[in-house]
Amino acid sequence: MTAGELRNKHHLMLKCLPGTDLIPKSISSEYLTPSLDEIKAKRSQLSRAGEEDDRDSVAADGSFQCSTIDDILVLDDDTRGQRPAGLAALLSSKYVAESRDAYSDALRRGDTNGAVQALETKLRQLNKISQHDAGVAGLAARIEVLGNLERPDEARALLDDLNDAIERRTLKRPTPIVLPGRTLTTEPISKPLRERQDTLYEEDYKNAHLMLDAATWSQDWELAAKEAQRLQLDGAIFEDYSRRGPEQRFERARSLLNVGLQYEHRGYAATDDIHFQHLGEALTVYYRGCEETEIHHTYLEFPEARLTSHDHIDCSNLFFSATRICVHFHCRKYRTLPVDFPCIPPLAELDWARQALYFLERGKARALLRSIERYSEAAAPEQKKITFVELAREVRLASARERKYSHKISQSDPANPPTLPEDVVMERLRIRLAWRHTMLAAKSLATGRVSRWWEAGLDEILEAVPDDTAILEFGLVQGKNPGILTFLITSSGANTQWKAMRTTPILEKITKLKDLVESIAAIPLEGRAGRLGTQIPEITGYLAQELLSPFVPELRDKPKLFVVPSGALAHVPWALLLQYLGLPISRPSLSLIPSLRIWYGLHQLSQRTAAARQGVQPPPATIICNSPLHPDGSDRDIKFSRIEALYIARKHGTWPIQADRTSRETFEHRCQQSTIIHLSSHGYFNEESPMQSNVDLFQESLTPLDLSRLAITARFVVFSSCLSAYSRVFDSGTALSFAHALLGSGACAFVGTLWDTGDIASLIFMVLFYKAMMVDGRTPGGALADAQFCMKNFTEADKNNVADDLLSVFIHEAVKPGGISTLHQYVINYRYWIDSKLRMYPVSDLRAHWSWAGFVLIGYGESAAY
Repeated sequence: MTAGELRNKHHLMLKCLPGTDLIPKSISSEYLTPSLDEIKAKRSQLSRAGEEDDRDSVAADGSFQCSTIDDILVLDDDTRGQRPAGLAALLSSKYVAESRDAYSDALRRGDTNGAVQALETKLRQLNKISQHDAGVAGLAARIEVLGNLERPDEARALLDDLNDAIERRTLKRPTPIVLPGRTLTTEPISKPLRERQDTLYEEDYKNAHLMLDAATWSQDWELAAKEAQRLQLDGAIFEDYSRRGPEQRFERARSLLNVGLQYEHRGYAATDDIHFQHLGEALTVYYRGCEETEIHHTYLEFPEARLTSHDHIDCSNLFFSATRICVHFHCRKYRTLPVDFPCIPPLAELDWARQALYFLERGKARALLRSIERYSEAAAPEQKKITFVELAREVRLASARERKYSHKISQSDPANPPTLPEDVVMERLRIRLAWRHTMLAAKSLATGRVSRWWEAGLDEILEAVPDDTAILEFGLVQGKNPGILTFLITSSGANTQWKAMRTTPILEKITKLKDLVESIAAIPLEGRAGRLGTQIPEITGYLAQELLSPFVPELRDKPKLFVVPSGALAHVPWALLLQYLGLPISRPSLSLIPSLRIWYGLHQLSQRTAAARQGVQPPPATIICNSPLHPDGSDRDIKFSRIEALYIARKHGTWPIQADRTSRETFEHRCQQSTIIHLSSHGYFNEESPMQSNVDLFQESLTPLDLSRLAITARFVVFSSCLSAYSRVFDSGTALSFAHALLGSGACAFVGTLWDTGDIASLIFMVLFYKAMMVDGRTPGGALADAQFCMKNFTEADKNNVADDLLSVFIHEAVKPGGISTLHQYVINYRYWIDSKLRMYPVSDLRAHWSWAGFVLIGYGESAAY
């Protein structure tokens, strides 16, 4: 089935599914690859007043001159009473939605100061609007912003005002009018009774949940528990919610978080007798939210989507919260095992540590995992077709039986149409999931294929961890119960901890580190170290202490380390942190991997490809750079990037592709025949639309969106470009970047940089990096560690050795007939740049952190490239 057929049949498919009113609106069938602007527009619909802020209006906002509050609501004593409160409420809803978007986007960019500033700005605007009596919407908006700013005391002071405003609004309902022959009504006579009841229900429902949300933002747990009990959210919420529209999917997740949080708070404050009882209730609520998110992802979200429900902050917090409870059970040695825990569906892991890891992994990088599945060598095209076609047929049959059953009951009692219990709907969907997996397994056995790695159980994944490997998996939890979840996974098992803390300082340190590195470009070489002083070591020490120090004993004898980051932790220079700890292993191999399950899949693939590798010749490689001159004849900058490309290409027995003189089709053809791809050029990261970030190659720059559409056969990709490894990150572990686009297209490992890196420093780093792989036989992860260690301890002799190596390669080509003219197609006057510039470059700058610590490997770095 093509993408177009899939899109056309999507709505018909949804009609066959029971309970499909919970479809996440942020993943619509309108587009398979949503832009961030579209996601922001959808997310803005979560405003308290239910304002519709669609993506058309968001896109058009930039074309109009911005107005101030005073332009719209002039504070005039003579006209104050004539100003409609509805306008102030509308602006309050708009500003809180904008603050939520600006705050989230700034955090994902690593701009903590910008996030706080956005909240402070909107709070000032909301306070100004409150002078015009914004009512319920304005008070709720101010409470949420104060909660985000971690000022719960000020938010708590507004709760009474909010409650009074809700009561006043309720009292202002029109007085019921009884007409002859009519029932009691406050609505136009033409509306049916059921519709009038639904209108009243929706208003009460919205007010109650608004009060519950405000109580949790204010950390008033007594009021939160009271509101939850009043709404019976621990049970009836599921049936009630089914009557609401599909656009409320994420509001549903937030409601479950609020309910679970008040149970969790009771549990921590209770005595041992009922401590575990309350925490168990919290786990049940969180687990239900996880199950709903999983079912929607499996049945209703398109495989091509780059963002899923798991990536929404409220949904990811459901998985984090369930993980947190399990970690607490593990640490407190809860006697009831997961398999004996009373919940539907039942838990399956053997102990609470593994159950915690199960929840954390289940929410990790799901869109990328699905993309890798499509390109996995273990997947067959006919299996992919069976997945959707057979599923659709089974759902249609089940839905027809359901309608037939409901029709019989409704005939017997027309006044009370039946409603399926929520547990029944969930269990039927789970049965269909199990049926689908069984069907695929049967097909796999029938055709003699091995089982698919992405369906492996947690036990199988943990058993595959080698003795020399450690995997650190993080969950950076933000919101109403912030902290850090950490798992250390080795061949001995999984060690876990939960640290409740404000995550803002960590985000600030990561942002400051990047800002410091970017600031050195404006500082002369000789003054850089003095200007920055000890700021970088101090930040490194703080991050190492918070993130790694509890696990130092286990890391001492592990030469291979994989880090599964969460959110802004993907932008941490982990090599710096490891060197700060002073581990006995001076240069451990280090890779960043999106999830533990993706590590397992790439690990399995590397085991198979290692057995098939043969020969000693360098594998097919494609090296890409620009020509030395612009079309108008002027010189291009970053001369050493072309020296780098020429050197690496000749080491592989080929010549670089000059992108500005080569068609995109030729590049794509070469990429499908290569094992290694190396690009040397300028790189730019697009904060607003990361899939439109680019490297300055070809007539139209190359973007992650372009790469995601290719079927890459190269197992190893290097982008020697500034910010090529930087990304738009989500707490779930999903990221939008070059690296993740390539991993989703078939690559196993990607090397790039988190920062702007100097031209000469990049050249030297890449020479050392490829030497470690091609001469010393190191894996990409090990070669990266070797190159970083060498640059940290770089000497004048080392620099001259690199220069001599470059010259020997170029002189060897220059003495051939026509060799000089061939070299000039890539580098003009190479001797001048090597002897007069590279040899004269200060070694102290090459040893500095900003010259080497920003290089990272994303993916699986332990599969030999040569």
